[in-house]
Amino acid sequence: MKHGYELLTVRDAAQALMKSENAVRRLVKSGKLGAIREGGRYLLTHEAIKGYAGTLPHPVPVMAALYGARQILALDRLSKKMWPALKHDPSYQRSAGAFDTYFMPDAVPVCAGIVEAVEVRDYGRVLVLALDLARVRVDYQMLYAPLPSAQDEARSKAEAGDLMAPLFPGEGAGGAA
Repeated sequence: MKHGYELLTVRDAAQALMKSENAVRRLVKSGKLGAIREGGRYLLTHEAIKGYAGTLPHPVPVMAALYGARQILALDRLSKKMWPALKHDPSYQRSAGAFDTYFMPDAVPVCAGIVEAVEVRDYGRVLVLALDLARVRVDYQMLYAPLPSAQDEARSKAEAGDLMAPLFPGEGAGGAA
């Protein structure tokens, strides 16, 4: 596959590295990922992304699974240490009760397996466990996750970049006709 001189946006780089767009911007600002700044946007080359991926200790899909597993394990440790007193609070039950009750017991063993498989460099097992973790996430979201509120819907529209309808539809570029 020949890429030529094609430049990637932050969104494309985030998909290639399996990271969030903010994580890619942080990598650019820290100097770990070379980018060209043009018109307030970062543009990246394929070579810069391949160079950064080459510095990682494991392949990109394995690193993404490892980051996700470590995040869930950290949440589990935090919930066991800091949140036992909150579990009787009704607002906690609405927001995080189902997460602790239905998601964490299934996800923690899978995440621990991912970390152990990465330690012995069994990448095939990591990818299988990452798919299993994705299944657990989908099961939780479909069966137990709280229903989205009006604020969540507004937030998702804002993230999608929906624009407000024009105040005066039918007029051209503006100005008096």
